[in-house]
Amino acid sequence: MTADMAIQLKDHGVSVVALQPGMVLTEMFEERYRKGFLDEADYPRFEAPAFVGQCVVALASDNEIITKTGSVFPTKELAETYGIEVLDGRHVVL
Repeated sequence: MTADMAIQLKDHGVSVVALQPGMVLTEMFEERYRKGFLDEADYPRFEAPAFVGQCVVALASDNEIITKTGSVFPTKELAETYGIEVLDGRHVVL
């Protein structure tokens, strides 16, 4: 869908990109962790929601975003590209 929309909207100056976050530490996952359904070793693999938000802001602030239209970006890759620091130690461990 991202690629098709990018083709249709590029002539109008609209960029279409997709994010591919890792596991996002939502309230549901935090609750499962508190109840013991997730192992403590799994916890650092989660991304903080604000980390994903910083990736969105970085893309939206990119003056060359049109060159990225039609692409899918893992949030870890965006963090490296834009120099986004990991928030409170949570990010995807590859």
